[in-house]
Amino acid sequence: LQATAATFASVVTTLQAGDTLQLRGGTYQAIGLSSFTIPASLSGTPSNYITIENYPGEEVIFTSANSPTLDWTLSSGNIWRAPLTLPASGWRPFAVWQGDRFLWRYLSLTSLQSLTFTRGNNAVTGTWTVPGGFFYDGTYLYIRTVGDDSPIGKELYISYDTVTVSDPYGADSRLLVLAGSYLHVRSLKFRWSNEPITLSGVGNIVEQVDAYATNH
Repeated sequence: LQATAATFASVVTTLQAGDTLQLRGGTYQAIGLSSFTIPASLSGTPSNYITIENYPGEEVIFTSANSPTLDWTLSSGNIWRAPLTLPASGWRPFAVWQGDRFLWRYLSLTSLQSLTFTRGNNAVTGTWTVPGGFFYDGTYLYIRTVGDDSPIGKELYISYDTVTVSDPYGADSRLLVLAGSYLHVRSLKFRWSNEPITLSGVGNIVEQVDAYATNH
């Protein structure tokens, strides 16, 4: 099963206090700045929560990434590149994962080669000691894998966001947004996401979730 944010929205709007929504196993994907959102108008009560959980025995994965098939060629040294088609105009790769390992985003090819970085807001500079990173020049995605070897055949997941010159690290995208109150979310998995869960309501409970994500 695969589901989009729009499909999810059409279902959750029917929920009432005390209801339980069991999601069938599969991948629930929201690319870019779209989110799976439970609006503020949809809330349980202190004695009757709205529960969202997996269907018993089935794995539910929320993600903001895709895993495109890319045509890799060696660029130089241990850096590979491939042309990357973006899901929408104005987007850029926000984060790349090699399996469950996050690859740092560098702002130039030179920085990727030397593993040096500058964190814009705080003007923090430094050098990573662990290989693994990427750079996107508007056409090509450049990758340095964790093992400094070929990315061919490896599982790579890419999430996207809006990136501008004034904000090179992009606007944060949020995968599951709980704007309502007295919501109970449990037994879900979140993969390859910038921010997996955002809580803006009151009395919400999140438990037994499995997530790895990044916000840099």
